[in-house]
Amino acid sequence: MTQNQCHHLFRFVQYFDPQYLQDLELYKLDKSSDIYSIGVLLWELSSGKIPFESESPFGFDCINAIVCGKRETEVIGTLQEYSMIYRDCWKHYSNQRPNIQHVVSCLDKISFQADIFQLFIDQFNITANSSQTVSKLNQYFENNQINPIIIFDQLTDQDYNSSMIGYFYEHGIGTEIDYYKAFELYNNSSNNDIKNIVSNPLDDLLLMNSFKVNNLIIGKILLGLLYSSGRGVAINKSIAFKLFLEVLTELTKVKLQNQNVAYVNFNMHMPAIETFAASLTFPTLDDYLNFALLDNAEILNEHNGVFQPDAN
Repeated sequence: MTQNQCHHLFRFVQYFDPQYLQDLELYKLDKSSDIYSIGVLLWELSSGKIPFESESPFGFDCINAIVCGKRETEVIGTLQEYSMIYRDCWKHYSNQRPNIQHVVSCLDKISFQADIFQLFIDQFNITANSSQTVSKLNQYFENNQINPIIIFDQLTDQDYNSSMIGYFYEHGIGTEIDYYKAFELYNNSSNNDIKNIVSNPLDDLLLMNSFKVNNLIIGKILLGLLYSSGRGVAINKSIAFKLFLEVLTELTKVKLQNQNVAYVNFNMHMPAIETFAASLTFPTLDDYLNFALLDNAEILNEHNGVFQPDAN
């Protein structure tokens, strides 16, 4: 190996096929070696960091560690399907790595699912009319010549899209209507803690973080609607009301902690929340006030006028 080749190796050692690093003289770089490098680049894109940056300048210790199986750690908040792609790419043995067609197919699938969820979020935030949202989603499938049944089968329950899958169950998009399954998925999306989503400054850069925030908020709203209507669960308007209040507090937390974050729009969900809250009634004014005063007085004062008892 020439001096220039040696310099190049140590400068970009973290991107080289570990089998090549193990036997520089005999091992020939090939397409599977490129796949390994792509895996490292995919990790770099999701993390915003140079691989093994803390170990620079790179030397034989780093080479030996990579050969022995050392890889970068997954960044918190990375989509599981995405991290699975780069983990498959950077497997030690070349015959265990996917080909480029498989990598592209997996990335396309992730991109498509993200597009659908973004459409779902956008539509949810501009109308409280579920029939309009369902029509918009079906129109998207038709325009792109996509069978919603196939898409539904490909969707996996994640902490960023469970509210949408629940919505598909509730309205029979690509599957049979199942209010109980919708309730389960809305409940799953509602159980996340907003602090765990927005507390890490690095997460502010991630589109996935935006999805998780919206998934939480939408899940709580839709879960409240099920409690209000008695679909998939017994009617409990007190729980529904509490969920709507939680939406307001969660949005407040997001606003206070991330005032300069572009993906968070504090007012985005307010029209929908107000519309939903208007349909929520209590048997008597006393019932409303008693519930409101139970751990919620401060919230109600802060958001005065959003929730009002039924005059009747």
